[in-house]
Amino acid sequence: MCGLQHPSRPHLVWCCSGTASVRQGITLPADRAAERLFAQPVPPMPRPPPAIDLEGFQSELCEQLLPLLSQQMLIVATDGSSKHEVGAMGFALGSEAVTLAVGDAHEDQTSFRMELQAVHLLLRALHDAVQQVTAQQALQCQQLWIAVDCESVILAIHGHKGFDYFLLLELVRRDCRELRSQGLRVDFVWVPSHGKKPSWQPSQQSSHGLNGDLLRDLNAAADTAAGRCMERRLRNSARAQWATCRQRAVEWEVQALRAVAQAASAFQGHLKTLGHAMIFRCVWNREVLCHETDFPEFVFFELRYLGGTLLVLLSATVGGHGADDGVVALLG
Repeated sequence: MCGLQHPSRPHLVWCCSGTASVRQGITLPADRAAERLFAQPVPPMPRPPPAIDLEGFQSELCEQLLPLLSQQMLIVATDGSSKHEVGAMGFALGSEAVTLAVGDAHEDQTSFRMELQAVHLLLRALHDAVQQVTAQQALQCQQLWIAVDCESVILAIHGHKGFDYFLLLELVRRDCRELRSQGLRVDFVWVPSHGKKPSWQPSQQSSHGLNGDLLRDLNAAADTAAGRCMERRLRNSARAQWATCRQRAVEWEVQALRAVAQAASAFQGHLKTLGHAMIFRCVWNREVLCHETDFPEFVFFELRYLGGTLLVLLSATVGGHGADDGVVALLG
């Protein structure tokens, strides 16, 4: 295309005058990885933002739950939020006006773990609150409903297979058993998130007449609290900067691979315009199958089939291992 006798793929994409149009608007490679692998380096994901005084937060959660245990039935909501591998947990306790949120410093900051960890923190705080109440008087609250908008969390807690976080799930199940032994039954109810399924109401058989509007309000309050906490933790964090770096790398790689495809198509079209010249003998399975072209680094193999012949273009120089390294194009 540009007259070079042995054009390499990086040359065709980044240097060849015949393919200059395919690389317009793309920042040229600054290293070998970008030039030959069409990949941008991204540093390892850094640590999440630090968590401050989780024990103090659990004590605060316990204090907020204490006055609510005077009710016969308590309804709360938990939620998790995550963005760019930075997560947070939100809680709404009995009313949408009473909300709390927190994050932790675990490596795994996915939304699912945040949802599950929120349930665990709530149950541990509730366990402490129940112990404080029963030390002075009989426990009046007999039923706890936890509204969760992640059905997978409920299924995992109930023991269905196919979930990770075995140790965390076992802690949640242990918490439920301990509260039940103290006279407090713990049940979960799924709630559609973000206004989905407007006509939804909880099953009367399984939820004993719970108010669907109240469950939605609690879930929305917990979701808002978790989201705000997550945004505060994400702002100016190392993981936010890392996510920006990764996104830029992905955008460049997509552009580069599109340029690779366009350059390959242009080169294939150029090869189709070349005629076949001198025939030489190449022994492959003891038969003469090859034709020489004007490009000695390429070999054309004839594949005869009923009704015609295909010419399969193989690179004789890819990786330096010979003509059987890979098919470059099919020429009819």
